[in-house]
Amino acid sequence: MQKQSFFALSLTVLLSLGAASSAGAQSFARRGDTRLTDPVSARNPIWTHGGMRNTARPSATGGAVGYSPAQVRKAYGFDKIIGDGTGQTIAIVDAYGSPTLQQDVATFCTAFGLPAASITVAYPQGAPAASSGWALETSLDVEWAHAIAPGAKILVVIAKTASMTNLLSAVDYAVSQGASQVSMSWGSGEFAGQTGFDYHFNVPGVSFFAASGDSGAGTSWPAASPYVISVGGTTLNLDASGNVLSETGWSGSGGGVSLFETRPGYQNGWQTSVNRSIPDVSYAADPATGFPVYISNYAGTSGWITVGGTSAGAPQWAALSALVNSSRAKALQTPGAAIYTVAATSYAADFRDITAGSNGGFLATTAYDLVTGLGSPAASTLIPALTIYSSPVLPPPLLAVSQGATSLANGTTVDFGTATQGAAVVTQDFVLANVGNSDLVVSVSLQSSVGASAVVSNTPGFAIVTPPTARIPAGGSTTVRVGMKTNVVGAAAANLVVGSNDSTQNPFTVALTGVVSGSTAQIAVSSGSTAIASGGTLAFGDTVVGVPASQTITIANAGKSDLKLTGWLIAPSATASSLPSVAGFNANDFAALCGVIANNATVAAQALDFRLVGALPTTIAAGKSANVQISLNAFTLGDKAAQLLIYNNVTPGAPYRINLTGHINPNPNSGRISVAFSGGNVASGGIASYGVTTVGVPVVNTFTVTNTGSGQLQFNVSLSNQTATKTGGKWSYRPPAFKILSVQSMTLAPGQSSVVQVQFNPSVAATSFISAIAFTSPNPSAGSYNAVLTGTSQ
Repeated sequence: MQKQSFFALSLTVLLSLGAASSAGAQSFARRGDTRLTDPVSARNPIWTHGGMRNTARPSATGGAVGYSPAQVRKAYGFDKIIGDGTGQTIAIVDAYGSPTLQQDVATFCTAFGLPAASITVAYPQGAPAASSGWALETSLDVEWAHAIAPGAKILVVIAKTASMTNLLSAVDYAVSQGASQVSMSWGSGEFAGQTGFDYHFNVPGVSFFAASGDSGAGTSWPAASPYVISVGGTTLNLDASGNVLSETGWSGSGGGVSLFETRPGYQNGWQTSVNRSIPDVSYAADPATGFPVYISNYAGTSGWITVGGTSAGAPQWAALSALVNSSRAKALQTPGAAIYTVAATSYAADFRDITAGSNGGFLATTAYDLVTGLGSPAASTLIPALTIYSSPVLPPPLLAVSQGATSLANGTTVDFGTATQGAAVVTQDFVLANVGNSDLVVSVSLQSSVGASAVVSNTPGFAIVTPPTARIPAGGSTTVRVGMKTNVVGAAAANLVVGSNDSTQNPFTVALTGVVSGSTAQIAVSSGSTAIASGGTLAFGDTVVGVPASQTITIANAGKSDLKLTGWLIAPSATASSLPSVAGFNANDFAALCGVIANNATVAAQALDFRLVGALPTTIAAGKSANVQISLNAFTLGDKAAQLLIYNNVTPGAPYRINLTGHINPNPNSGRISVAFSGGNVASGGIASYGVTTVGVPVVNTFTVTNTGSGQLQFNVSLSNQTATKTGGKWSYRPPAFKILSVQSMTLAPGQSSVVQVQFNPSVAATSFISAIAFTSPNPSAGSYNAVLTGTSQ
């Protein structure tokens, strides 16, 4: 445990560079699906001046540092625009919020001579906890959206946590309140199934803007959604008057090709991948220049702080949208298509083409690229062009639904036949084809006859096994696979509802029917000659640390049909008792809750005290049995408890549960690690200094490892795989300056010692170096030792 916590300290505190996912991942559900599906939390891509994420502190005595609103407005041509966004509402969606937001914005406006802001703060999910990082994000978003569109109203919608469930709910609330532009300076890594949540942003007349991310090349969501305008980052250099000296792609700008989203039609001709690419546009993001933000509650201090990141561009592009829509009779209905169409017509006039710079994976090039998209706005011409933009009138799309070679009419019934309880899900494929002349956009859901969700775990029903591709080009098609569940006996019925932009038949409905017949399998579990009822206990007794104990249970089928063992799970005892009853077993349902899963496969080592060993049976014929071995790992000391859950077709609504118990005692014959440093007394967790040396003149120190226990000791020694250096007040990564030269012996008898020589040999002059060393043993009773290694070159 010491080694683990030490390296966590090294990587997240001493050398924290860039964004990290919020702790405590939350789950959210698809529309029309009651199951937990994907554990996702959002992070805000915000960097403070100096390159360290969330590490700077406000200056209570100094003034604002960074580009002023006047400089930024001139750099991007906003100073030549007459309108100020009057009549428009910009929604800022963030998590946790800032309790001092109103007074901080007032201070910002006074400092830069801006008119007072009209701000409404909403907490639709209730009062949130405090978070300095999100408070800074909220202040940045509001202050700089107001700086660009000072006449627009600002609706600040605060999610109670950074879970996608709460953030997307906050987005929906912002739309319901009439916002025509929504800024989202947050995101997560892309995930399977994200296309099922794109509907949150498919709202005609509302422009959604999201930061593309601050970790360099790579994609994120919701920036990757085709209904969202993704904002990348640049390094903008200005003179004192706000004249642009240069603008290049910023190294932290997120960009790349989406893993799951298909290329929207508006990107045709701009990029050649079949999938969506980001970003769409760019804006200043480099924290080296940055934007000044006033905040009163950042880590207990108040004042000005200079920040950057793509999260600064999203609210300012939203403000640009407000300037556009304030001059239009009707807000832009398809903002993504509008921006790309205008770029195709007058690119050189409406955008600043960013042709230099890199995000570590891609280069900024002429026209569209995966660092800066189309480029940065030339607001003085782009805003008028978008103001007069008119959406082209396209010929309508037409939906045709078929099953195999059979075309289906709207309202047709499809029968899935009869299946045995516990058997494999019975599936049918439905082809959705676009026989029209423009893009068809579809969504599917399952509903009962009264319009409620038909995906219910404790009744016969259906589930969408494979969802369709959302966007179907003219002449194209996609397949929907629907399965009839076999968990409960009885008649199954549901409606497959296909929603689309085909105005002639929206929605298109197919009635689904089927029957699930009963099973006569029986399940019985025993250990030796002792039967174990569901909810009973299998005791492993006492063992010593490092010496696993094992038990074998027998699963017997005393019935007259096949016993189907549909899933196996070892879960903590406190969690397992509260797990929901489910239809069958799906590993994704339990991953976020338990973390340890075995689903009809050979089981690898698991992270709990107990684990299943070897291949697991999936089917047991009538009158037959199978043995399953369970091991108590004996990694750590103390009482151990867990539950074994066996999912089956006899009790499909609830698993067969067996309580597992055991106790791990200390090993009386264990060795013990004790380490001494030749440079002086350094306790575990302390700093071992190599002093100052000249480049090319190595310094060698020794660590003496002694076995102070009563048994044999086997130990391991490791150095961190990178060295951090500090130059000019900034930490960065360099090749290792510390190296293990020799290890005398790694196996020690009681009282025996071994010498480990570690060399410090810097390759760069006038630099401070830091690394880490750790001594560990496979035997937990032996303890561990770690130290920080430091040295300076001259």
